[in-house]
Amino acid sequence: MDSRFLLYIKHLMIIGGTLPVDLINSRKRIYIFYRYVTHTFVSLVGIYWLGGNMNVDGFDRTLFNYIYDRIFVMISYVNLAITTSGNFQKLIYEMIAYEAEVLDVGSEKHLKIHEQVVKKSRTLQVYYISILASCSIAFVVPAFVEYALVQSSEESTNSTINTHNYELWIPFEESKEYLVWLLVQSCYTLIVTCIYCSYQIILINLLLVVILRLKILRARIENMKDIERLDAKRLIRIYAKEHIDLIRNCKHVDDTVKYVMLMEFLFASLRLALSIFLLVTANTPNSKIYFGTVIVNVLINILILCWNADQIREESIGIADSIYQLPWFEYDKSDVMSLHIMMIRSQTPLTLTTGPFGTVTLDLAGKIVKATYTYATFMHQMYEN
Repeated sequence: MDSRFLLYIKHLMIIGGTLPVDLINSRKRIYIFYRYVTHTFVSLVGIYWLGGNMNVDGFDRTLFNYIYDRIFVMISYVNLAITTSGNFQKLIYEMIAYEAEVLDVGSEKHLKIHEQVVKKSRTLQVYYISILASCSIAFVVPAFVEYALVQSSEESTNSTINTHNYELWIPFEESKEYLVWLLVQSCYTLIVTCIYCSYQIILINLLLVVILRLKILRARIENMKDIERLDAKRLIRIYAKEHIDLIRNCKHVDDTVKYVMLMEFLFASLRLALSIFLLVTANTPNSKIYFGTVIVNVLINILILCWNADQIREESIGIADSIYQLPWFEYDKSDVMSLHIMMIRSQTPLTLTTGPFGTVTLDLAGKIVKATYTYATFMHQMYEN
């Protein structure tokens, strides 16, 4: 099954080993083996990175680099665990199934709504792929350039590469096999970037599909204005059931991603604060470009998640407005009662939450930015002192 919501990230999901096996059309055994090897590789390299030890006196830039690397590895583990979980992959199947249903039986207006939502998804996919590719290049390429410069000067000097500011155990002598470690690091960065990119895009696509369902339901209700009473009676029952199913689907999405959202915003605030601090204290252009790109990516990612969650809230309330515009005074009493119940349900907006810590709205994005500024200011004061 192909989905236009997965148009640009399907191959990234294959590289990261996060594409559900049932979506592979051929050579499933090879993909299962590759998936196992990839996840093992990511886990082992992550363990090596987490196993680094560092002794520092006070709050210097090296300490914050050390913390940033650990957060990067933890984010990789969390993204891998979430994208391969059964509930998350079940939502992917439901997303694909609903899209196929719209394409098969949807009217011209419904297909137009679907095209608008898919266009937004494709734009976000292009953005994430481009911005994360820039981050990866800014992270990997300078290390190869430094290696080439040192290699070219080895005959005249005894230059060495200071690869890490902390002790990191790896299964070979890094000073002699530094190129091997660079290749391992590059492969790890590529795979982790693909996992992170696909995770972010699918998370946003799940929200976009809920918005799509709400928009289509509103369009169907609005089309009832020009329908005869007997047909309206039948459609009211169908749309009432569809509304109940939509509420249950949104609740299922929220139950699946609420703690995902919580971790996403916690990691985003910490990563953003560290990136701001490391950008301010960076000494090289490459570091400034890398951390500047990370800051832009994290900020826009927070805004996109909160914006789409807010859209779900607005569209769910809008169903009541669409019902109110109907000629309900021409319908039977039982039909009016059904519409009234739908309006009552719509007055309780559908929302996504961060566990027990409130709902995801644009106000939350503002609070995260304020908290990030506080963290970054604290780090900078500790660094100066």
